Order: sequence, then structure tokens, then C-alpha cells
Amino acid sequence: TTSLILLLFPLTTLPMLVYYLFIVYWDKSAENGSRRPFIRYWKLWRHFANYFPLRLIKTANLDPNRKYVFAYHPHGIISVGAFGNFATNATGFSRKFPGIDLRLLSLEINFW
Repeated sequence: TTSLILLLFPLTTLPMLVYYLFIVYWDKSAENGSRRPFIRYWKLWRHFANYFPLRLIKTANLDPNRKYVFAYHPHGIISVGAFGNFATNATGFSRKFPGIDLRLLSLEINFW
């Protein structure tokens, strides 16, 4: 509903229309599971990680040929640490753990 309200204001109408076109016509990741890895490396995420501040501390080497489940606590609605560490490369996950294919999963209720 917030995004629909933003359509009413002249300064936000065009960005919201572009966003809607992106969601409807270009972004099919929810249907086919595709990713855009280049977004993980945006410089914006480093500012995000420095603002909160987020740190990723490596305590063991991980074999990239195996599968892992990473747990994050505290979890919940405001899980910016999980996002910054695992959904982006702001804290250097791909450098610290090369070859590990990483996906972040959360409950749908967190996006309401």
C-alpha cells in the first residue's frame, strides 16, 4: 500500500512506475530462482555494513564442495546483519569463503 501511495506524489511517481515495470516484466527470479550476482557487489552495501556496523568473523575453513546451512541470531523482522553478511558481499563473504554458493532465506511475513 505504501508503494501505491507513493504513486500519487509527483517526485516519486516516475521511480515507482519504473519499479513496477521492473517487477512485472523483468524480474522473474521468484518464478525461476535466477539471481543477479552483480548486485551483491554494489558499493552501497559497504556503506550499509559500516552504518550498522556489521562484521563477519571467519573461525574455520569451509570446503566449497559441501553444502552448509548458516544460522543467524537474533533473527526476526530487523535482521539487517543476516542481509548484510549473506545477501550482499559487504563484509567480504566471497573473499573469506571462496566457492560457496550463498542464498538468504527468510519468512514471507518479514516483508509485510
